Amino acid sequence: MKKRILSIVLLLCMLFALSACGTPAVTDTGSTDTGSDDTGSGDTNSDTSTSTGGGTYVPPILDHDTIKYEAKYSDTKKTKIKYGNYSVKAPKFTDYYNNYEAALSMTFDDGASISAARLAHDIMTPYGLKGTLLVNIGNINGNLSEWQELVSKGTLDIGSHGWDHKDPSSITAGEMKHEIKDSYDYLQEHFPNENPVTYATPLSRLTSAYEQYLKDTGFIANRLETGGTMITPTTENPNFYSLYSKRIDTGNNVETNVRVNVGDALDSGKWFIELFHSVRTQDSTDIPEEDFRNHCKWLYDNYNGKVWFASYDDVAKYMVQKQSATVEYTAADSESMTFVAKVDKNYGQEMTLKIYLPFFIDSAYAEINGETQYLTLDKEPNTRVVYVNTVIEEEGTEIKIVMGGNDKYFNNCQHEYVVNEVVAPTADTFGYTEMVCLNEKCAHTYKEQYTNKLGK
Repeated sequence: MKKRILSIVLLLCMLFALSACGTPAVTDTGSTDTGSDDTGSGDTNSDTSTSTGGGTYVPPILDHDTIKYEAKYSDTKKTKIKYGNYSVKAPKFTDYYNNYEAALSMTFDDGASISAARLAHDIMTPYGLKGTLLVNIGNINGNLSEWQELVSKGTLDIGSHGWDHKDPSSITAGEMKHEIKDSYDYLQEHFPNENPVTYATPLSRLTSAYEQYLKDTGFIANRLETGGTMITPTTENPNFYSLYSKRIDTGNNVETNVRVNVGDALDSGKWFIELFHSVRTQDSTDIPEEDFRNHCKWLYDNYNGKVWFASYDDVAKYMVQKQSATVEYTAADSESMTFVAKVDKNYGQEMTLKIYLPFFIDSAYAEINGETQYLTLDKEPNTRVVYVNTVIEEEGTEIKIVMGGNDKYFNNCQHEYVVNEVVAPTADTFGYTEMVCLNEKCAHTYKEQYTNKLGK
């Protein structure tokens, strides 16, 4: 009996102790949310803990924010309030159109056979490949309308390989004019929609006088076979009048030797130019139809979506325009940014701008010349990135980026951001200051810490 009474007394004491203590408190140390993942690239604010209850705390900056967020979140059990200064880098032109990793161009010399050119066109088109017909004007003058019709289809554009294929190393002044200036004028007159501005010196030879004449005439690039340079976009001031190419004909093992050269170049982010004469089997400078077809399929299977398949003419225009291009901010607020891009040398080639957005944006679109271009956001560390494709005018093209949304940034925590001030934009950057980050799930007890720190 005594043991039973003692047990009942002990049980009653335990129940009394539990009712007096209440529900055990859960301590939130804030260790799982340091704020390191949700800062902008220019965040100058670091979290410091002055609370005895765990979590991080940064006091509010503006009094009206104190009132706003106290009213909105007075019943929220956990929240984080974070202030920071966030800068956004200025846009830049990408190395290749549409931010492709490399570029590949096919060129076809001489223009000796319209039927061979048509065959190349028919094989290339299903694979999205592009090429440039580098013709001797003397070869196409007699059946000009057929060449015009072929070029109008869009897979092949046109450039000059001289008028009569004269050797540049042993040419007279009059012959040089005929080869360069007369061929330029002929192509501009008869292919005005193409604006042909690319050249290939006959026999892959080039003298300083010949190069200067090309520049003075209006040609912006010259292709060689050997002894030139394979362009990489990071090269400062590349010589576009000495461009290397790889000749592909019956003497090549296309499946091994050529693929190694092409693959190495494209995997290294370079611009690779292929030199063909004709797609047929009539002499040693041609490539057999089956080899060419297999080569096109190999390019598509391995590099489609990674490499810019573009004509020699288009890539040259893009790169020359990029050298003279500038872009700077003109306005910015919490919902949009506006800047103006210009090119000193404009050949009408559409260009790509890489635009950096604040990291908390989850949607954006561009307004250019009254038209809307919807954009896909890529996530990079501490920033969002969009790519805008547009023609850039010499007098300037205004591009406005309209931003929207708050991002579910990480750990499934919903963030909200309020921009109190936008720093005046410069040529290089602009920034958001006094930005508030409210995280309803991931930090500390709101009512106790937030109110006590304000002394209310």
